[in-house]
Amino acid sequence: METYFSYERKALLIEFFSITTGIYITMLSILAISATKIMEALLKKKIEQQLLQIMMWGLISSIFVVLALGFIPEMQGENIILFAVSIWAILHLIYFFFVLFVIFKFNVQNMDKEIDEENRWKRDIVKKMAIIQSDIEEIVKKIKK
Repeated sequence: METYFSYERKALLIEFFSITTGIYITMLSILAISATKIMEALLKKKIEQQLLQIMMWGLISSIFVVLALGFIPEMQGENIILFAVSIWAILHLIYFFFVLFVIFKFNVQNMDKEIDEENRWKRDIVKKMAIIQSDIEEIVKKIKK
């Protein structure tokens, strides 16, 4: 494990987990300011707190691994500690991506329903406009007589 946690690899891991930290913060920001169907569904099912916890623990684990990689002193067992915190953060990241996939799937299914509803609404408007047009034509015919 000594060669795995060389200076160059530590730097690469710090960059990787810094990027994941940015991803977590971005997703938290997006979900915090958007009123999407997924947030509505989460609020109805009262599981928005679980999503927040998943994201917060992922964020904390990424920050923790960056700090550990950057600041842990050289000592006996240092590589085992670094390996453990790295695996912990990677598992959180995988779980987070799984949750994102579920959110994406829900949004795609929701979009399909919304498109169908919008198309139905447009067809109804066209039918009603055709009825109004024929009624107006009849009124115009009666007025001309």
